[in-house]
Amino acid sequence: MSTRKMEKGSLSGREWKPARWKGFMDESVSDGLFVLAGALAPETAWPEFANSWNEMLPYAGVNDKGQPEFHMVELAQRDNGYVKTRAFFNIITEHVPVLASVVLHMDKIEAAAARISAPNLTLNWTTLKNPFVITFSSLLDAIMSRRGDIDFRTGASALGANFNFTFDKRSDSGIVTNGWETFLSTRPNMMRKAYGERPVFEDSHKCPSLQAADLWAWWVRKWHVEGTFDDLANGGFEGWIPKRGPYMLNLEVDEDLLADIYWKTVNEIVGHGVPVTDSRYPDRGWTKPNTN
Repeated sequence: MSTRKMEKGSLSGREWKPARWKGFMDESVSDGLFVLAGALAPETAWPEFANSWNEMLPYAGVNDKGQPEFHMVELAQRDNGYVKTRAFFNIITEHVPVLASVVLHMDKIEAAAARISAPNLTLNWTTLKNPFVITFSSLLDAIMSRRGDIDFRTGASALGANFNFTFDKRSDSGIVTNGWETFLSTRPNMMRKAYGERPVFEDSHKCPSLQAADLWAWWVRKWHVEGTFDDLANGGFEGWIPKRGPYMLNLEVDEDLLADIYWKTVNEIVGHGVPVTDSRYPDRGWTKPNTN
């Protein structure tokens, strides 16, 4: 029997490395809703996805330069656009184990923030009230809380994985980065390790994975505006059922959930011994303990 010792962070004498996941996200905004949505998969799944997507790309139509291009808002206006969408959605479901979305009711932001108070509280509310920051932070929290379920239902290695994110260059990189740093500064070390790298930004015209995120964000917003999102959760897609269904990580942020996010964030920021109050639930009264 070998007497070789297993080192910390190793398996069978070899260094253990966590799985790497990549998420591609896009936003869609209308009717008072801000939707951040996209697709998540192990890093190794994306090259094959890109090959399949690019083969289908001419089916979406061409831009004014005569080049094949996918943009959901334009595809929806073309002949048989909804039918063509199904072909692209099938590619997503064949390669992507998780579709995620966060829907924010933007008219609830001010009311939720006004409920939170603490003595001598000074915060950068501009960042905390930004819809991109709210939805991205909510998504990151949701992934951490559901990693076990994702792992169980998809068979992919989500537990212990590192998650990295890519956004369209059209997105405000400063806002995303500020939101990222704010999120990490108020979360436990274990969570910071899971989200170790800053988000990156790519041109969606050259990135099939971001085009998939564009598709999903557009449809999630449409379904929520129409009040038909639950129909999708039951397996349908505009009256059509795809070949297989990915894990759906969907979150809707209303005033109470947003106030809860602010309450927890402020508790982490102000430090131990400072009472943080939610005016709607004044008896909540928890203060961050002194861990020094």
